[in-house]
Amino acid sequence: GARFLFVKRDRMDTAMRILMKHYQTDTNPYAYDLETALGEIDWYHNMMDLWQERLPERSMTLRYEEVVADPAKCLAAAAGLCGISADLPESLAVGDDRGVAEAYRAFLTDSAP
Repeated sequence: GARFLFVKRDRMDTAMRILMKHYQTDTNPYAYDLETALGEIDWYHNMMDLWQERLPERSMTLRYEEVVADPAKCLAAAAGLCGISADLPESLAVGDDRGVAEAYRAFLTDSAP
Protein backbone atom coordinates (compact mmCIF):
# COMPACT_ATOMS: atom_id res chain seq x y z
CA GLY A 1 0.00 0.00 0.00
CA ALA A 2 2.99 2.36 -0.18
CA ARG A 3 2.67 5.58 -2.15
CA PHE A 4 5.52 7.48 -3.75
CA LEU A 5 5.57 11.24 -4.06
CA PHE A 6 8.43 12.58 -6.14
CA VAL A 7 9.41 16.23 -6.33
CA LYS A 8 11.44 17.45 -9.28
CA ARG A 9 13.13 20.80 -9.34
CA ASP A 10 14.83 22.86 -12.03
CA ARG A 11 18.05 20.97 -12.56
CA MET A 12 20.32 24.05 -12.56
CA ASP A 13 18.80 25.29 -9.30
CA THR A 14 19.31 21.85 -7.80
CA ALA A 15 22.89 21.66 -9.07
CA MET A 16 23.71 25.08 -7.63
CA ARG A 17 22.43 24.07 -4.20
CA ILE A 18 24.46 20.85 -4.36
CA LEU A 19 27.60 22.75 -5.37
CA MET A 20 27.07 25.37 -2.65
CA LYS A 21 26.83 22.83 0.16
CA HIS A 22 29.88 21.91 2.20
CA TYR A 23 29.66 18.19 2.88
CA GLN A 24 31.36 16.84 6.00
CA THR A 25 32.38 13.59 4.32
CA ASP A 26 33.50 12.56 0.87
CA THR A 27 30.41 10.44 0.21
CA ASN A 28 29.05 12.89 -2.38
CA PRO A 29 31.65 12.90 -5.18
CA TYR A 30 29.13 14.48 -7.59
CA ALA A 31 28.97 17.59 -5.40
CA TYR A 32 32.13 19.28 -6.66
CA ASP A 33 31.68 19.36 -10.42
CA LEU A 34 28.78 20.88 -12.34
CA GLU A 35 28.57 18.26 -15.09
CA THR A 36 28.77 15.42 -12.55
CA ALA A 37 26.07 17.05 -10.40
CA LEU A 38 23.82 17.47 -13.43
CA GLY A 39 24.39 13.81 -14.31
CA GLU A 40 23.36 12.77 -10.79
CA ILE A 41 20.24 14.94 -10.99
CA ASP A 42 19.35 13.46 -14.38
CA TRP A 43 19.78 9.96 -12.94
CA TYR A 44 17.32 10.77 -10.14
CA HIS A 45 14.83 12.34 -12.55
CA ASN A 46 15.03 9.23 -14.75
CA MET A 47 14.50 7.02 -11.71
CA MET A 48 11.43 9.04 -10.73
CA ASP A 49 10.05 8.74 -14.27
CA LEU A 50 10.59 4.97 -14.24
CA TRP A 51 8.79 4.51 -10.91
CA GLN A 52 5.94 6.73 -12.09
CA GLU A 53 5.66 4.73 -15.33
CA ARG A 54 5.66 1.37 -13.53
CA LEU A 55 3.42 2.38 -10.61
CA PRO A 56 1.14 5.11 -11.98
CA GLU A 57 -1.64 4.42 -9.47
CA ARG A 58 0.78 4.59 -6.52
CA SER A 59 3.02 7.47 -7.48
CA MET A 60 2.93 11.12 -8.38
CA THR A 61 5.50 13.67 -9.44
CA LEU A 62 5.22 17.31 -8.48
CA ARG A 63 7.44 20.18 -9.57
CA TYR A 64 9.13 22.15 -6.81
CA GLU A 65 8.13 25.32 -8.60
CA GLU A 66 4.45 24.26 -8.48
CA VAL A 67 4.71 23.39 -4.79
CA VAL A 68 6.02 26.88 -4.02
CA ALA A 69 3.47 28.59 -6.26
CA ASP A 70 0.42 26.67 -4.99
CA PRO A 71 1.22 24.56 -1.92
CA ALA A 72 -2.44 23.94 -1.06
CA LYS A 73 -3.16 22.47 -4.48
CA CYS A 74 -0.09 20.22 -4.27
CA LEU A 75 -0.92 19.09 -0.73
CA ALA A 76 -4.46 18.23 -1.85
CA ALA A 77 -3.07 16.25 -4.81
CA ALA A 78 -0.67 14.34 -2.53
CA ALA A 79 -3.47 13.61 -0.07
CA GLY A 80 -5.61 12.37 -2.95
CA LEU A 81 -2.84 10.00 -4.00
CA CYS A 82 -2.82 8.59 -0.48
CA GLY A 83 -6.60 8.41 -0.25
CA ILE A 84 -6.79 10.75 2.70
CA SER A 85 -8.30 14.16 3.23
CA ALA A 86 -6.01 17.13 3.49
CA ASP A 87 -6.76 19.37 6.43
CA LEU A 88 -5.39 22.56 5.01
CA PRO A 89 -4.45 25.51 7.18
CA GLU A 90 -5.75 28.90 6.11
CA SER A 91 -2.35 29.90 4.86
CA LEU A 92 0.24 27.41 3.79
CA ALA A 93 3.66 28.96 3.24
CA VAL A 94 6.70 27.11 2.01
CA GLY A 95 10.25 28.32 1.42
CA ASP A 96 10.92 29.77 -2.01
CA ASP A 97 14.31 29.01 -3.50
CA ARG A 98 13.26 29.18 -7.15
CA GLY A 99 15.76 30.68 -9.58
CA VAL A 100 18.79 30.35 -7.29
CA ALA A 101 20.99 29.50 -10.30
CA GLU A 102 20.11 32.68 -12.20
CA ALA A 103 22.73 34.79 -10.43
CA TYR A 104 25.42 32.27 -11.42
CA ARG A 105 24.47 31.65 -15.06
CA ALA A 106 27.31 33.85 -16.33
CA PHE A 107 29.85 31.65 -14.51
CA LEU A 108 28.47 28.33 -15.71
CA THR A 109 29.85 26.48 -18.71
CA ASP A 110 28.10 26.80 -22.05
CA SER A 111 27.62 23.02 -22.14
CA ALA A 112 25.37 23.05 -19.06
CA PRO A 113 21.73 23.46 -20.16
